[in-house]
Amino acid sequence: MKRSSDRDDPVQKISINGLSEREFLSVYNAGKVLKLNVGDNLVKESTPGDLLFLVLKGNLAVCEEFPGDSGDVVFREGDWIGEGAVPEPLDGRGFLTARKPSLVLALDPSALENLDPGVRNFVWRKLHKGLLARIRSLEKSSRDLFSSSRRQGMQMRELLRKRTRGYEQSEIILSILKNVPRLPMHVSKLVQVLSQEGTSAREVTQLAKEDPSLVGEILKTVNSSYYGLQKRISDLSYAIVYLGFNQVYQIVIANGLRKAMPRTHRFEELYEHSVVIAHLAFEIGQLYDRRKSSTMGTIALLHEIGESVVLLLKAQNPRWSFFIDMLEPSKVAAMLLKDWNIPDNICETVEYQYYPEFVPPGDIPTPYKDCVAVLYLAHAACDCIGGGAEGILRQPYLKDYLQFLDMPEATVSGLLDKYVLTDLNMKIHTLPKHVQSFILKRKGG
Repeated sequence: MKRSSDRDDPVQKISINGLSEREFLSVYNAGKVLKLNVGDNLVKESTPGDLLFLVLKGNLAVCEEFPGDSGDVVFREGDWIGEGAVPEPLDGRGFLTARKPSLVLALDPSALENLDPGVRNFVWRKLHKGLLARIRSLEKSSRDLFSSSRRQGMQMRELLRKRTRGYEQSEIILSILKNVPRLPMHVSKLVQVLSQEGTSAREVTQLAKEDPSLVGEILKTVNSSYYGLQKRISDLSYAIVYLGFNQVYQIVIANGLRKAMPRTHRFEELYEHSVVIAHLAFEIGQLYDRRKSSTMGTIALLHEIGESVVLLLKAQNPRWSFFIDMLEPSKVAAMLLKDWNIPDNICETVEYQYYPEFVPPGDIPTPYKDCVAVLYLAHAACDCIGGGAEGILRQPYLKDYLQFLDMPEATVSGLLDKYVLTDLNMKIHTLPKHVQSFILKRKGG
């Protein structure tokens, strides 16, 4: 960009509506003329933030995130540019670029103060008018963007529904699900008990004690290398006190899933992911409604079962892998859980788990949208711990779901650091090793 203070420019050919020739010359002589070639940036990091600009010739565009977009704001001859009209430069890149060879007059505050009061008021009025126009333009863009986003969300929701329409009547799919190993009876019964609000640890302990093999399974898991406890536990009641109600029922459900699904590397990945999500969902559920937190954890443990069924089917029918991959895992999971007599609030949450990526809370087509929202936030928290951004593109409605659940923090990061991870770190010695390692990533970050 070439800058010049020469007065050899053809001033006589320039006129500004609202200013006499004498008034314009007083402004012109008080400022500094900047010459810009095509593509030059007017505003950079080194540019003082209190400068005012008047476009004398040519035009400049405020290039937003996508340069050349039809929404770019253009300043033409006679337009005034002041603080607030242009976004702050980022990474040394300017946003206000010349679209053709241009002349711009730069005025610093002291130069403006030395102008005739009438001229100075004229400049402020023009700047005010320009800012109002900018605000109205942004408001319209915001409304248009919101409308477009809602339309796309509704279209995506309808597309998801169309993809799974007829699954319940498909003899092939129903036959496939009948051949999937069932959850052990005690696990199904436990899930049903946990789905009832207000279930106590005593009730679950009593249910577990009715099945000696279940007690043995819990104690075996508690004392395995999966937890790495330094002291062996031989009493179920003590195990529940030591590990916590949430942790023990997770052991029961997770072991039941392992018996029903293939022991492959990919299943183990899904299983470990589900356990992490279950702990996050339980803690978020505690903040939302303590009575529902156990249900939230149960849902999280079961939410990937559709993917596990697809893995099982592909292992059993490798020649049909291409067609099996076309199944919608969330719908398959919901149908399977219903066949196992799992309560509706769990089945429908699993079925609609992907909807929050496309639609706001009010458009989730189930009365259990709070459960869907908690599961969604648990995944967002998992992404955040894993080092990912909070998902501007993948999670456009994240703030809506935080508000819908009346979370005490406005961001997932804040929710994690102030509440969720604080509680998990207090009982970290009782968590599975892979969950401990995952949570500690946040500290390392």
